[in-house]
Amino acid sequence: MTILKNTKFHMTLEVGRHSYTMTYPFLRAIFFELLGMWSAYYLWKNLKTGIIDTGRGWTIDRRENPAGFWAYSAFGFFFVVFAIAVLLNAIGLIGDPFAWIHRVLPSVFR
Repeated sequence: MTILKNTKFHMTLEVGRHSYTMTYPFLRAIFFELLGMWSAYYLWKNLKTGIIDTGRGWTIDRRENPAGFWAYSAFGFFFVVFAIAVLLNAIGLIGDPFAWIHRVLPSVFR
């Protein structure tokens, strides 16, 4: 991974033959931090009660459907971890998590 251009509001990364442009990384970090905090709140609430309310009139009880409960919880945990990764990227401590996911799962982003 090579940084081609790095300014206050714009960063261009080169990964292999592809180049990715990030505009306003702090605005992107703020969006994902809000998403992560929202996800963390509902993840904590769901783990505490053992019941997930999906918002579509469905509930997932930990005793009745443990696989669905833990899959839904893992998906929420992914958002929390990804929000932390985006924040660390915005302050320059780690590389771009979007480029990493694109490199690890290339078939998803075709």
